Amino acid sequence: SVTANQAGDASFAPAAEVLRTLTVAAALPPVVVASAAAGKLLYAANSCGSCHGTPPSSLKVLNGANSPITISSAISGVGSMSSYSGKFSAQNLTDMAAYLATPTI
Repeated sequence: SVTANQAGDASFAPAAEVLRTLTVAAALPPVVVASAAAGKLLYAANSCGSCHGTPPSSLKVLNGANSPITISSAISGVGSMSSYSGKFSAQNLTDMAAYLATPTI
């Protein structure tokens, strides 16, 4: 911190006092950046194409699947999809959603 003497000007004293009372907020959580290429690899590695097609073509089944929340909900309790419950991280779900939004990559 800077004191008024260090700043060489007494007019900085009030600002220096305010700075001494401030606390540093907690760091923000990391931003999840979607990678359609990583999503494509996950889609292939987990045999998603065996039911949904490669590239994904069953829009009736995949309607809204370009959302990580929709994918998470689907794999949490839909038939054979439930075997994937808890398997994917938030990053995985975001990547798969990015791929499903642009399956022709």
